[in-house]
Amino acid sequence: MVTADVVDAYEPFRAMHAVLDIARLPILSAASQETVVKGMRIFAERHEETLAALQPGRDLSGHFHISIDPAVASGERVLTGEVIPFSEFLGPGYDMDRDEILLFSYSKGGRSSLFVDEEFAGALLDPPYGLRHPSVPWAAEPFSPAYGVHEAAWMRDVLRAFCREVLAVEDPKHTAHLEVRRWPTDWSNYFAAGHEWWGAFFWTIEDTKNGWVTVIAASSTD
Repeated sequence: MVTADVVDAYEPFRAMHAVLDIARLPILSAASQETVVKGMRIFAERHEETLAALQPGRDLSGHFHISIDPAVASGERVLTGEVIPFSEFLGPGYDMDRDEILLFSYSKGGRSSLFVDEEFAGALLDPPYGLRHPSVPWAAEPFSPAYGVHEAAWMRDVLRAFCREVLAVEDPKHTAHLEVRRWPTDWSNYFAAGHEWWGAFFWTIEDTKNGWVTVIAASSTD
């Protein structure tokens, strides 16, 4: 049900310490609760596989396991996904018209976030412990006068690469073939960690041109 290509496409971003979970399903409908539940079940299966690989032969009953609200899984409780423009999905941290990352302010002593509700740009680019920077001179001199300019340009390239490699979107301005929905984050214990501090997110992106739905979730803390 999950195609290896989307998992492989996301791997470079995971290696940078991004904390998203990504799955791809055939189009049922981005508005379909079945899609949402299937996506979470995929993430639960991967979590179990990771646990088993890290602790082979151990009793894992005392570890965290992802569960879904039974009322949601059965359809007794109906979830509603809010349709949002692609620009709103990316969030205020990315200025689409200027093609510029605006997530942070920089000073001689450090960097601070400009937004509390960062949406996808923040979820991708501002994980709990930051993204792993490339081995380039500017990255070795944090908060030097040019650091903010270089980091923002690099983050823009990371965001554009994600859109291209994972979502098959060459230009964020041209997404008429996509339907993005933002879903509630109160129907699985998956979201508990993110609600403690960093944030919890769940989106579906239906791509009518390619015939698939990409499910994106994130929930993390320190």
